[in-house]
Amino acid sequence: MNARRPARSNDNTTASLMNTHDSQTNGPLTACIVAGGDITPGDRVMATIRESDIIIAVDRGLNTCLELGITPTLCIGDFDSASDDAVQAARERGWLLLEHPPEKAATDGELALDEAIARRAKRIRILGALTGQDRMDHGVANLLLLTRPDLREIDTRLIDEYREAFVLRKGASAYVTGQRGDYVTLLPLSETGATVTSWGLKYDLLGIPLGFGSTRGVSNELAWQQANITVEEGLVLVLQERGPTQPSPAGEPDSSL
Repeated sequence: MNARRPARSNDNTTASLMNTHDSQTNGPLTACIVAGGDITPGDRVMATIRESDIIIAVDRGLNTCLELGITPTLCIGDFDSASDDAVQAARERGWLLLEHPPEKAATDGELALDEAIARRAKRIRILGALTGQDRMDHGVANLLLLTRPDLREIDTRLIDEYREAFVLRKGASAYVTGQRGDYVTLLPLSETGATVTSWGLKYDLLGIPLGFGSTRGVSNELAWQQANITVEEGLVLVLQERGPTQPSPAGEPDSSL
């Protein structure tokens, strides 16, 4: 519970505020959500932060931002897992804190996602959402957030230094880049399963149906440095595990197919 601190701001109108970058560039706005899980500050993670226009610290992610010298656009959550010293330091720096009650109808991570969407981000990268704090419920919930219908046109990914998760919908395609032998897992999330075609995996799928609940798509591997995955029917969760020497991100989804 977190009744110890008054909220600096919980005005929902702040969700409509725009980062100044949006009015200065024609490129897509990128938001980085720093969640409360474990974050290894390697090259890939730090590049993700540097290339983002909006940075949203979520609860204990406030501690991470202070440790890494990052100034977030805003901080959100009930702050029950952030340290008192971190919250005080954020206030002294004049950071915007949007505090919510501990008892609410959404996780702090989903509230941060709502903020990124409200600020019209077209790319969302979520750090610290795959591991940490031994909370299986939050880890699974974070993966399922990727299936939200309002993210259909927004490139949204959970990433850390060596892993990445994103969703491909019907008609979408993505390149997955890494080292030969990197694990790539395809999990159908549709009740009716999914039909997938891949090129460049050790066990390519050529219009092969994957049944809901099937493990057929688990622990495939990159046969080369790049593979292409196309979802012809259904909804598929793509999980990639890279070797420690490969910083390149997975390719952008192409919904034009």
